[in-house]
Amino acid sequence: MHSGKRNLIQNIAIVALSLSAVILFTQTQLSTIAADPSDGYLFLSSGDSTQEESSQFSVPVRLAITGAYGRYATGFVRTSEESFSVPGALLGEALNSAGEPENCPQSGFYAALDSAASICYELSAPLPLSLLSRLLDVELEWEDSSIRRVLLSDDGDGRVSLYLWDENDLCKRCDTSITPSALSALSESYELGGAFFALDLGESCAGLDPLTLFSPEERSLPAVQAESTLSNSDALLSALDFNPRTEYRYTDANGAEVIVEGSRKLRIQSNDSILYQGGPSPVLAISSQEEMPTVWESAAGVYRLLSNLSPSGGQATLCLTQVRQSGGQTFLEFEYQLNGSLVRFADGQPAASAELTGTVVSSLSLRFRQYTLSEETVPLLPRAQVVAIAQAQQVQSLFIAYLDDGSSQISADWVAN
Repeated sequence: MHSGKRNLIQNIAIVALSLSAVILFTQTQLSTIAADPSDGYLFLSSGDSTQEESSQFSVPVRLAITGAYGRYATGFVRTSEESFSVPGALLGEALNSAGEPENCPQSGFYAALDSAASICYELSAPLPLSLLSRLLDVELEWEDSSIRRVLLSDDGDGRVSLYLWDENDLCKRCDTSITPSALSALSESYELGGAFFALDLGESCAGLDPLTLFSPEERSLPAVQAESTLSNSDALLSALDFNPRTEYRYTDANGAEVIVEGSRKLRIQSNDSILYQGGPSPVLAISSQEEMPTVWESAAGVYRLLSNLSPSGGQATLCLTQVRQSGGQTFLEFEYQLNGSLVRFADGQPAASAELTGTVVSSLSLRFRQYTLSEETVPLLPRAQVVAIAQAQQVQSLFIAYLDDGSSQISADWVAN
């Protein structure tokens, strides 16, 4: 989603729902990255290091598990979390054994949610299926596409089908080697009942995305103490291969400290964030097997850079939420996940973003904030009230997030997706 559109939707939801929303973000400890003196590049990753990085590199996924006694729903869990290991392994097995995809109507996807047993994996935004598959140690053998939802469902004829819902709202179905008993055993391991899709609630949720998910646990969340961790600009300059003693620095009219070195520019902004703009000289670059990196190499390389700028995430963890390639450009966005909820900023911008031209980092942004969960909890608006206001404002999709408005004490609530 473009940031302008996302900002507009979020502002509508915030004003209309009178929500105070908040986040927990990452604690930052700056460290330097070793430069390769042989060519002047500052490499952010190597071809041999992506497997090591993948143990921390993660994607946020929300699970909806259906069985004989109703549904269970999680918040957003990371693919690297222990709680995702069992459903993740089952999805990996399904992808590894999947046959050739065939077109399927959306009604088929909806019907499959109500089978004897099913598990739906929902991403916060569409991501390449090849990237999700690799996180599950699976190599796809068919054409890649960007996927928003994946569903495993007992079709009732002795087989489990894999359903894929892509970014264009098109659905496909595949046969798998998963047994109905394996899927049923997984669903029975959860405390079913109390979670609902909007489609389960009929006319009371008319106008909402039918796959908007509600959970009984969504009643209150801890309040959060927030503070800036952007204090040592010299360490930051060294980490980005600037000369900390440069005289080419000034403060602009907006209060940002600007450092210029050749064609590169770094803005240390007053809202606890940085904006790096590279030039044609490839000082910051990721490595890849080819001239144009894969989405995996791009995500792993940029994630390593962000981790070096902010190696300690505290109680929040940086997750990849968007990646796309167009021509020779790669665009990436990262958000923070905390306590089952995603982090959103009041201005609609992501926690971190990057643009690559080939392997060169042409732009990079990152917020420097530290968050601590408090013992105090803040109640959320009841579901019926949230739905009624969303319908009045024609908001189609809702979920719970922390939204950082720059305050020192913040809380979570419903926002529009």
